[in-house]
Amino acid sequence: SRQDEWMDVPLSHGNAEQGRGIGLGDMIWALRTGRPHRACGELATHVLELMEKAVEASDRGRHVDLVTRCERPAPLPAGLADDVFDD
Repeated sequence: SRQDEWMDVPLSHGNAEQGRGIGLGDMIWALRTGRPHRACGELATHVLELMEKAVEASDRGRHVDLVTRCERPAPLPAGLADDVFDD
């Protein structure tokens, strides 16, 4: 269903005050624990293409296809304390 008005959604994750550096924090935590980090080069390439194609689609006034694909990273687990990025 579609809503016509904005709706506030409560935060479900920790680190809310540290949003700007959360990708770097996750990368450091991942390196320490040996798991892949969420802000990988594959995702960065896909996001960059998406931004470029959004401008191109707007300029052309039509849909354009994306070439890149990437696996969606797992979200941060809900309820984490600040400065923690894994259960």
